[in-house]
Amino acid sequence: MTPKNVEEAVEQLTQEGYRDIFRVEGCGMKAASRAQCCHPPEEVQIERLYRFEGDSQPDEQTMVMGVRCLPDGNAGTYVVPHGPKLSRLDADALSRLKDIRAR
Repeated sequence: MTPKNVEEAVEQLTQEGYRDIFRVEGCGMKAASRAQCCHPPEEVQIERLYRFEGDSQPDEQTMVMGVRCLPDGNAGTYVVPHGPKLSRLDADALSRLKDIRAR
């Protein structure tokens, strides 16, 4: 089932086992549940991805990803805006993540 919004996408991915929450910090990709664990984006892969635009505001664009850390197998969600609101740190990380989704 394709989620209709960001909340549904996060819920669906969580139910599928992507239980952690990832964010980008200066050290790389960091999982919320593992304070001491931070990996370069090259060690994290995108397994699922959904893109959304706001119903009333098309410039409110968001990507919800199911990602997995290769060294430890930890899986979680990574939610970022796409388009002009994407931060420099997130843009750099996205360009370095390994995308293994079927094409």
